[in-house]
Amino acid sequence: MTMKRILQCVLIGFLLIFASCKKDDTRVFSESADVRVQQALNNFQTTLGSATDGWIATIATKEGGGYSFWMQFDDQNRVKMLSDFDSVTTVDVSEASFRLKALQQPTLIFDTYSYIHLLADPNGRVNGGSNGTGLVSDFEFYLTDSALEKINKDPQSITDLNLIGRYNETVLKLKKATTAEKTAYLNRGLYSSIEQILLYQIDHPFVYLKDKAGKVYQVTADPATKKLTLTWVDEDKATYKSCDFAFSLYGMEVLDSLAFNEALISRITFDKKETKLVAQLDNGGIADVLVSDRPIIPAYVALGATFSTIDLPVGSNYAGWSSDFNSRFQKVKANFVATGRTIQNADFVFNVDAKTMDFVVLYLSGTTLFNATFSYNYTMTNDGVFKFNLNTMNGNADLHEDKFDPILADRLNKDTFHLDYYVDDNNGILVSFTSVEHPEFVFTGISQ
Repeated sequence: MTMKRILQCVLIGFLLIFASCKKDDTRVFSESADVRVQQALNNFQTTLGSATDGWIATIATKEGGGYSFWMQFDDQNRVKMLSDFDSVTTVDVSEASFRLKALQQPTLIFDTYSYIHLLADPNGRVNGGSNGTGLVSDFEFYLTDSALEKINKDPQSITDLNLIGRYNETVLKLKKATTAEKTAYLNRGLYSSIEQILLYQIDHPFVYLKDKAGKVYQVTADPATKKLTLTWVDEDKATYKSCDFAFSLYGMEVLDSLAFNEALISRITFDKKETKLVAQLDNGGIADVLVSDRPIIPAYVALGATFSTIDLPVGSNYAGWSSDFNSRFQKVKANFVATGRTIQNADFVFNVDAKTMDFVVLYLSGTTLFNATFSYNYTMTNDGVFKFNLNTMNGNADLHEDKFDPILADRLNKDTFHLDYYVDDNNGILVSFTSVEHPEFVFTGISQ
């Protein structure tokens, strides 16, 4: 190749490289990134402010159930708020500040302490959660890409919105409130709704649903943990499903999936006219919440599912005790007193998987507390009749075995027992043991 040809090739290569490196000033977007981010924040602000009657919001925390809020945002970065957190937050409107900021995604930040911070407060005494984490919730929430797309398209028309917590990924669900709902919130409506539910629960502690096949589901709503639970019997075992709920103007809002009758329960509301609870389903159906005078799930089925320990009060003539058991138990206590000892506590501790039961007695000798444990194996029939077989004793139980003869050697070690509930006006629901062979021998305890 001649020198002239080499120089031509080099020149052509240089020109190609230069052409490929030439800067292209053509924009993919019509505005700069900064302009587009600011527009998204403006649209976000417009959406929040478009709810002139405020937003109804719910959060399902990671550790402490669900909570509801009424929030109203203005154009001065102030937000008014009510919540079902406690009786005060349902009626006292708080006002705090908020701001919108681009943190990878447009983010709503509640930047001064408000009712929503109560859930995430790391002081466990504030919310009943764990020290350091609280109920595991958030107070900074970002827009998902799909939500941002809707807001950018028409920020005024948004009627509901889901935001995601930046730290714990709790979901803040917002729905525009109506004028009537705002009026109700500002006139103690949330407080009144919660009061109706709680008073109904006090008067009717045992409620249930019945599906179209006739199966019954015990309904339990715990206002402390904000958990709604359905419990039912499946193959002679108690099965249950729990979900978070939050109180609202209408009753209890179900925040998770809770299946019933081939649908999902979305809300349990109080029917003032009929004075009853009604479950509303996501398919538009409804189901009456029925009332019972005792727990729906038999005690022997609930054993191991809702309780595993039965605490035997150490007094005398406790609710549900027969005179025969009471007199025998008093003899046991007197046997200890005669040797300078006193019984402090007695528990029946079940392990349903291992089919064992420990009768654990704590007693004082002087100022020292001792433990006497009688360990049993047991069998149970399909209708809840138990047979206990003494297996082992610890040293203290062996030392004092004869002192327990009136209730153990003469009854528990020999007889079979039916496990059931005993309803008492003062002590609530107790668990009862009734001897099949000696039905005059009956005692009760507190389920734990």
